[in-house]
Amino acid sequence: MTNLEAISASLYPYDVDQFLKEKACIDEGIDAQAGYTVTDKISVATAAIAIMQNLIVLTNESNGGYSLSNITDG
Repeated sequence: MTNLEAISASLYPYDVDQFLKEKACIDEGIDAQAGYTVTDKISVATAAIAIMQNLIVLTNESNGGYSLSNITDG
């Protein structure tokens, strides 16, 4: 598993653009194609959190056979 795949696994079930995941790797200073190891855990988690912060503003996500809806009322 690569660092990029580890980020994808952390974001599941959300489908995030490949370029956004690659940018998060660059921003965090990790090699997207390098093998994921326990020493990368914090950097990969930080990259995934940065992506999730962008997803908070979404109310709905739909992809293929599934959709996710977030209730934004109090």
